[in-house]
Amino acid sequence: MVNQKYTTEKLTKLFTENSNYLQNQLMFGGMQLMLIEFLKKWMKDQLEGFFGSFKGLDKNGECLYLVEEKYSYLFKKNIDGHPFDKQLQWFVENGAINEDEGVYLSAMRHRRNEVGHELIRLITDDKRQELIWEECKAIANLLFKMDNWWFRQIDVPTGLLSDHEEITEEDLENGSSVAINILLNFVERVNPETNK
Repeated sequence: MVNQKYTTEKLTKLFTENSNYLQNQLMFGGMQLMLIEFLKKWMKDQLEGFFGSFKGLDKNGECLYLVEEKYSYLFKKNIDGHPFDKQLQWFVENGAINEDEGVYLSAMRHRRNEVGHELIRLITDDKRQELIWEECKAIANLLFKMDNWWFRQIDVPTGLLSDHEEITEEDLENGSSVAINILLNFVERVNPETNK
């Protein structure tokens, strides 16, 4: 049996007086969970609305769509993969984000699962990568990039807006993007660790 040295750097941070380590890890973990869940829902909603026909609302007020069979693979978990990865690949193939950005977001979905199911180990095990604010910002920036792409490449050309309307950068921020920006700005304002 190999004698492994166990380090306690994270545990020391956790129990050090005046340390914001635990608060930061919980805040960054919560933001990552929220951002990835938002991205999952956003991609699903956009693609279902684009490839489907509106059926009505479910009991929670969410839109229900009947999606054509040839596009249903985007929404089914099977041997070909998880719907998140299939939908993400659709956005990569259509130019919303590049391949590296798609790989990053896929990795962040797996990281989200780690945060959701193994948070205590992430916080205490020195062998695990700490949660960092830059991951939250990167996810949010890619979400904004995809949302802006959707607006310019799908909403405008398909007639949601008439061609003669001038679109400013402010117009590109929809309600969801505004809400995420407010949250990100709040965290950056109250948490000095985000400004390093």
